Amino acid sequence: MEIPFNVFDGAENGLINFSANISPGYNLFSTTLTASGGDSYHFTHVAPADQIPDLNQTLLAQANSAVQFSSLLGYATPGQVAKVQVSTNAGAAWQDVYSQAGAGSFTETVFSPRQVSLAAFAGQTLQFRFNYN
Repeated sequence: MEIPFNVFDGAENGLINFSANISPGYNLFSTTLTASGGDSYHFTHVAPADQIPDLNQTLLAQANSAVQFSSLLGYATPGQVAKVQVSTNAGAAWQDVYSQAGAGSFTETVFSPRQVSLAAFAGQTLQFRFNYN
């Protein structure tokens, strides 16, 4: 039986709730730029490869389900896109529920709160990930 639940995660806990599919030698954490707390997840391209942490849990979406996070997209080119993605078929295919492309300049200097509704997926089980493409 699937039951709804909340997942709260901060970078201070390391990858306790996530599995990371990232470039070898890449440090996914930063202590110099944070929205709150002492650490943040830091996505960058050290190699031409996506940086993808996947949530280790399957979620049951409700009508009021949402993903909340803070984001600071520093310097990124238009071809670099920060995404939040969900899968309704055990990771066989992913769909974007949020994306933000770079502008080729520093357009953000502070973290901004983001909220992405998952209401369209109510009643479905989801896998969730971030993808810096």
